[in-house]
Amino acid sequence: AANPGAAGDSMGMGVGFMMPALMAQAMQLAGQASQAPQASQAPGLQCPECRQPIRQDDRFCPSCGHQLVVFEQCRGCGKNLAPGTRFCPRCGQQAGSARETVKCPSCGQENLASSTFCNHCGERMA
Repeated sequence: AANPGAAGDSMGMGVGFMMPALMAQAMQLAGQASQAPQASQAPGLQCPECRQPIRQDDRFCPSCGHQLVVFEQCRGCGKNLAPGTRFCPRCGQQAGSARETVKCPSCGQENLASSTFCNHCGERMA
């Protein structure tokens, strides 16, 4: 009771220690919000699966991972189909004619025979 204002001082000191972290976080968020789209990001280009903005040279959507390189699309629902797919994973419709594929030497996934790079792992096809 001898020093009735001491509790307020310690509270102010606690808030004072938190202020630099709060300011840094606010500045970081403000910097992210004010960044202009990169030159390689085409205006209006978006992922067909999640509708998030994508860059023109993206092979996969950075938000949902959807493969953007189209080999074949389902005739029923328009979903992108991987090489060698027999039925659409979304609607179940039978896929069109099978195309010639080769397996990636790095990851073993199927790619079109004319692929220079693997569309699954990005490594050069042998």
